[in-house]
Amino acid sequence: MPLHQSNGRRPGSDIDTEGYELPIDIGSTHFLAFNKFASARPHLLLLTEDGYERQYTALGEHDMTAVHKVLSCLNGTGPRRYTAIYNCGIDGGCSRLHKHMQVFPVSDESRKGERFPIWPDAVTTAESSSVPFHFFMHRFEKGFPPTSTLLHVYRQLLGQAEKVWLEHEKGLERPEGHAIPHNVIIDRNWMVVIPRRKAGWRGADANAAGMLGMVWVKSEETMRLWTENGPAHVLSEVGIPC
Repeated sequence: MPLHQSNGRRPGSDIDTEGYELPIDIGSTHFLAFNKFASARPHLLLLTEDGYERQYTALGEHDMTAVHKVLSCLNGTGPRRYTAIYNCGIDGGCSRLHKHMQVFPVSDESRKGERFPIWPDAVTTAESSSVPFHFFMHRFEKGFPPTSTLLHVYRQLLGQAEKVWLEHEKGLERPEGHAIPHNVIIDRNWMVVIPRRKAGWRGADANAAGMLGMVWVKSEETMRLWTENGPAHVLSEVGIPC
């Protein structure tokens, strides 16, 4: 890929990527940077070049084009499997407003076949799972699909998630231009959309990774909140309980 020119903080952005941007050109609408506050190695940010694009809007064609390019490249270069997440809205677990996705490995087959299990790998349908919150899922039976298919699948799943969110959150109005709070997880094998009603419960917060069971905490106190309340209960509180 051609080199990308680093520009540091964009106008309108609340994410400073100066010194962390990767010299890789993935198109005119997005760029890649290392996450300063990494929860995995490597942990990447896929940000819009326009720092005024906001994290409370739904993913669009340009977002899907960029993430498709990144995942196709990373998943074709070695044994590691990379997944992308999007935390839409504050109640969806986002901490920054500049529109961005996160990309990180969920498995490392080079380590004696050991990997952290995530429930979408095993779940067949929402109805047959023990996942304690509503989610909507599509499996890619014929391999990682093109961008147009990714976008179509996402919009279908988001429509289903929005219906459940509106039924559960009766009377709650969204600001103009805001999508419902939700998480998106895009894997080479499947896509999952999870409607959200709040970012955390009693101090235990979760983003899309947390909804997968990969809970990221900053302190022992936060870990205690998760263990005392039970991860399944916390996730049912921040999602929409089944």
